[in-house]
Amino acid sequence: MAEEDGMVTAIEFTKSGLPLTLAPTIVDTPNQVTKATITGHDTLLPIVHAHLRRAFNFLQCFFDVSIKVGSVEVSYALETGESEDDLPVPGMTIGEAEARPLAISYDFITRSLMAAETDEPPEFVASLAGLAREALNGRRFIDSFRYSFLLIEALFGRGKFKSRQLSDALQNSEELGEAIDYAVSEMAANRLRHPSETATLLKTAPGRSSIIDHLIERRGHYFHGNVKKTGAWSAARQEEAEGLAWFCIDVVIKLSSDAAASMFKPEYTLRHFEESRQNGASVKVRMNIFFREAEGDRLQRQNINLDMSGTKVTNRMAMDALREGIRLLQDDVPAARLHSIVGFDDQAKKRLFDVRMHIEPDDPKPSV
Repeated sequence: MAEEDGMVTAIEFTKSGLPLTLAPTIVDTPNQVTKATITGHDTLLPIVHAHLRRAFNFLQCFFDVSIKVGSVEVSYALETGESEDDLPVPGMTIGEAEARPLAISYDFITRSLMAAETDEPPEFVASLAGLAREALNGRRFIDSFRYSFLLIEALFGRGKFKSRQLSDALQNSEELGEAIDYAVSEMAANRLRHPSETATLLKTAPGRSSIIDHLIERRGHYFHGNVKKTGAWSAARQEEAEGLAWFCIDVVIKLSSDAAASMFKPEYTLRHFEESRQNGASVKVRMNIFFREAEGDRLQRQNINLDMSGTKVTNRMAMDALREGIRLLQDDVPAARLHSIVGFDDQAKKRLFDVRMHIEPDDPKPSV
């Protein structure tokens, strides 16, 4: 992968041991308007395109991202003693690729590529989740709810459409129940700015059953209402569905992250770090942690070294390192009183962060 400021700008695939017949050739046509034509026989490009689409299905369960698989740079190189004449077209550019960095961490990209090799991509979930997020970002709350409910109904509705039968089907899903519990916990952040039936219901601490029945009732209103119906919905009154859309998007977030959970298989984690080291995409973060034990007055020091995937330390990586340093200290010395943590990028020889707990006195720090 190519990186810019810690973000991915390109994904590179390399294949060796292939016949020259896959490389483009030039066909001379002296008697035609076009005097020569480049013809290609590279059967690997469609395979790479399909692999990338599958990988991005995993990523789209978490992020609003897309990829132009038609914009590529292809190069061909001789591995053996063939003549350069056997490779008349050593490379080409197809389409116009914008060098816009992908603001997703390095490990997410590699994990998605690994998962796409063997696991079924969550294409359906990613598609509806993306539409629901897009509508929510555009403050089209009614459309966002519709897309969210379509996903819920498709995954757990068992083909039922009558309200009572659909309610029974949804309530029999523990996975949906867990997603509803997650959404309830997220709504405690009080993001809602407009009153609604959903906001009123959630203030009563309803159970799963009441919430499912409410979603089905709102489905009947927003899917089937029309201008001749008393109290019909209107696209001009999006705010009345704000709470409904936010609640359902949290349900969708949990469902889509579950659908892409295979990205985080332990074997992918090991492979990710091993291949990162092999390709030189590894940085070392060193932390000096100063602390006191529960009943102690003497300042002690613990040194922690972390190997992290990437070619340079980004803000997110530094935050992850700081979080891991605190966790390791708490595991090793559960009752420790933290004094400070200083983090360094060993390769760049520069300080990354300096966190100080001012409630601890600043007596001399140990030198080792």
